[in-house]
Amino acid sequence: MRIHFGIKHGRDIIWPERCLWCGGPFEKRQKYKKKSLYDFEYRIIWFNILSRVQTIYCPLCRKHNIMAHLLRPSRLLWVSIILFIILLDIHVPWLYLVLLLPIAGYFYYQKHGLIIHTVGENYLELSLPDGKYAEEFGILNSCDTIKGHLLAQD
Repeated sequence: MRIHFGIKHGRDIIWPERCLWCGGPFEKRQKYKKKSLYDFEYRIIWFNILSRVQTIYCPLCRKHNIMAHLLRPSRLLWVSIILFIILLDIHVPWLYLVLLLPIAGYFYYQKHGLIIHTVGENYLELSLPDGKYAEEFGILNSCDTIKGHLLAQD
């Protein structure tokens, strides 16, 4: 289960000083970026797509920083396609199991990682895995108001 937070724009996000995935000491901050489309304008000759972009940096230890890089869905897809092509020439009988790699990585990433859901007009919606880290994150960022399914800042 995940806990959803609503963070207002213009406020700094305060992270607990430990790794998001394991709770150990962190060494690096992982960059997470989200682009949310909010308007589509069609003209006679051209069209406009308006979007909001938000970048946040989450603390991770060295091991989980590497795992977060490798388990991104787009990277997993490319790695499995390359492995599939390489193993196709070798005639490996369990070749099609390689195509399950992105699915397994995606679910692992969804369970343990930070997810930025939407970048709204006034807020950023993100979710963390349920546990002590999420509780401490909510306290540090004073997310104590329930608005729908979000723990939001006042």
